[in-house]
Amino acid sequence: MPKVGIDPGHGGHDPGARGIGALEKDVNLGIALFCKEALERCGVEVIITRTTDKFLTLFERSNLFNAEEVDLAVSIHCNASSSENADYISTYVIEKGYNAEIAATLTQRELVKVTGWPDGGVREANFHMVRETKMPAILSENGFLTNPREEKWLSIPENQKKLGEAHAKGICEYLEIPFKPKEKVIYSDVAPFTKDGRTFLPVRAFVEAFGGRVEWISATQEVICYLNDKKLTMKIGSKEMKIEEV
Repeated sequence: MPKVGIDPGHGGHDPGARGIGALEKDVNLGIALFCKEALERCGVEVIITRTTDKFLTLFERSNLFNAEEVDLAVSIHCNASSSENADYISTYVIEKGYNAEIAATLTQRELVKVTGWPDGGVREANFHMVRETKMPAILSENGFLTNPREEKWLSIPENQKKLGEAHAKGICEYLEIPFKPKEKVIYSDVAPFTKDGRTFLPVRAFVEAFGGRVEWISATQEVICYLNDKKLTMKIGSKEMKIEEV
């Protein structure tokens, strides 16, 4: 089982960057907890430095990862700037040309994809958490809390979840393991059925009206609907509907 270290930056009496109302330590923790949940769903053992608003020194964080011999260390942060217009997203390594750059590149791609913010790329920096760890290590800066628009977006738990899962997707790709979207099961009043060679699905009109598409998988007798970032799977004769994020 691969082992990954997740470090929500700052905490306790160290708030990190400040927005108008948001504190970096809180946003970092939200993203990290969602990342932990997603990685564990994918079969990854997660070592996390904190799960509450707790202060830890930098050496306590890096020493934990070194003692646990994690395969990859990921430190999660938000940025700050004297200009409220700063709006890029970036990921840092101690030096390019090694495995950490690969992990950073894959994670950075997912972070840009989920936010739509300008790509600040993978950068080199002499940060403690990428310098004092003995394994490949990356540090993500998930936008600017000093940018009012980004602060508002980052303060929403659902968006912290998107960033947490984006980290997990990049990490899984680096570890060469499949990412498993979270499933939700609901039930329809009517099960899909076939008649005269046609498949009848209770939600087909709704899905297609909102720009989605419907696929029929004859081998498994399943109907799959794609709508925005959701995948809905139903089986002929069953009222169970599985919803996944894709």
